[in-house]
Amino acid sequence: MPNTQAVARLAYTVEETADLLGVSIMTVYRMVENGTLPYKRIEGRGKKGQGRIIIPFTALSKWLSQTDEPRNVTMQRRARDIAKTAVSKLRGSRAK
Repeated sequence: MPNTQAVARLAYTVEETADLLGVSIMTVYRMVENGTLPYKRIEGRGKKGQGRIIIPFTALSKWLSQTDEPRNVTMQRRARDIAKTAVSKLRGSRAK
Protein backbone atom coordinates (compact mmCIF):
# COMPACT_ATOMS: atom_id res chain seq x y z
CA MET A 1 0.00 0.00 0.00
CA PRO A 2 1.53 3.35 -1.02
CA ASN A 3 2.23 5.80 1.75
CA THR A 4 0.33 9.09 1.88
CA GLN A 5 3.48 11.08 1.14
CA ALA A 6 3.95 9.31 -2.22
CA VAL A 7 0.32 9.89 -3.24
CA ALA A 8 0.65 13.64 -2.69
CA ARG A 9 3.38 13.94 -5.35
CA LEU A 10 2.76 15.31 -8.83
CA ALA A 11 4.90 12.74 -10.66
CA TYR A 12 6.97 9.61 -10.19
CA THR A 13 10.15 8.28 -11.73
CA VAL A 14 10.01 5.06 -13.74
CA GLU A 15 11.55 3.22 -10.79
CA GLU A 16 8.99 4.62 -8.33
CA THR A 17 6.13 3.80 -10.70
CA ALA A 18 7.36 0.22 -11.04
CA ASP A 19 7.56 -0.07 -7.25
CA LEU A 20 4.05 1.36 -6.77
CA LEU A 21 2.58 -1.01 -9.37
CA GLY A 22 4.60 -4.01 -8.25
CA VAL A 23 6.09 -4.60 -11.69
CA SER A 24 9.59 -4.46 -13.16
CA ILE A 25 11.20 -1.27 -14.38
CA MET A 26 11.30 -2.74 -17.90
CA THR A 27 7.53 -3.25 -17.79
CA VAL A 28 7.04 0.46 -17.08
CA TYR A 29 9.47 1.38 -19.89
CA ARG A 30 7.49 -0.88 -22.28
CA MET A 31 4.23 0.77 -21.19
CA VAL A 32 5.76 4.19 -21.88
CA GLU A 33 7.20 3.07 -25.22
CA ASN A 34 3.97 1.58 -26.55
CA GLY A 35 1.85 4.51 -25.38
CA THR A 36 -0.05 2.66 -22.67
CA LEU A 37 1.18 4.99 -19.95
CA PRO A 38 1.55 8.72 -20.64
CA TYR A 39 4.81 10.33 -19.55
CA LYS A 40 6.88 13.49 -19.61
CA ARG A 41 10.57 13.69 -20.42
CA ILE A 42 12.72 16.10 -18.46
CA GLU A 43 15.65 17.28 -20.54
CA GLY A 44 18.99 16.24 -19.16
CA ARG A 45 22.66 16.89 -19.67
CA GLY A 46 24.14 13.67 -18.38
CA LYS A 47 26.50 11.43 -20.30
CA LYS A 48 23.72 10.29 -22.61
CA GLY A 49 21.83 13.58 -22.62
CA GLN A 50 18.45 11.81 -22.66
CA GLY A 51 17.07 13.24 -19.47
CA ARG A 52 14.58 11.52 -17.21
CA ILE A 53 11.15 10.09 -17.80
CA ILE A 54 8.52 10.90 -15.20
CA ILE A 55 4.99 9.59 -14.92
CA PRO A 56 2.45 12.25 -13.88
CA PHE A 57 0.24 11.21 -10.98
CA THR A 58 -2.88 12.10 -12.97
CA ALA A 59 -1.79 9.86 -15.87
CA LEU A 60 -1.13 6.97 -13.51
CA SER A 61 -4.47 7.45 -11.75
CA LYS A 62 -6.34 7.62 -15.05
CA TRP A 63 -4.61 4.47 -16.35
CA LEU A 64 -5.43 2.59 -13.14
CA SER A 65 -9.09 3.62 -13.28
CA GLN A 66 -9.60 2.32 -16.83
CA THR A 67 -10.90 -1.21 -17.17
CA ASP A 68 -9.16 -3.58 -19.52
CA GLU A 69 -11.13 -5.04 -22.39
CA PRO A 70 -11.10 -8.82 -22.74
CA ARG A 71 -8.21 -10.17 -24.84
CA ASN A 72 -10.51 -11.59 -27.51
CA VAL A 73 -12.11 -8.17 -28.03
CA THR A 74 -8.66 -6.56 -28.32
CA MET A 75 -7.51 -9.16 -30.84
CA GLN A 76 -10.69 -8.77 -32.94
CA ARG A 77 -10.24 -5.00 -33.01
CA ARG A 78 -6.60 -5.34 -34.06
CA ALA A 79 -7.54 -7.84 -36.77
CA ARG A 80 -10.13 -5.40 -38.16
CA ASP A 81 -7.59 -2.58 -38.14
CA ILE A 82 -5.03 -4.73 -39.98
CA ALA A 83 -7.64 -5.79 -42.55
CA LYS A 84 -8.71 -2.18 -43.15
CA THR A 85 -5.10 -1.11 -43.64
CA ALA A 86 -4.45 -3.98 -46.06
CA VAL A 87 -7.55 -3.18 -48.11
CA SER A 88 -6.70 0.51 -48.32
CA LYS A 89 -3.15 -0.32 -49.43
CA LEU A 90 -4.49 -2.67 -52.10
CA ARG A 91 -6.93 -0.07 -53.34
CA GLY A 92 -4.18 2.54 -53.36
CA SER A 93 -1.88 0.35 -55.45
CA ARG A 94 -4.61 -0.24 -58.07
CA ALA A 95 -5.16 3.48 -58.53
CA LYS A 96 -1.57 4.00 -59.72
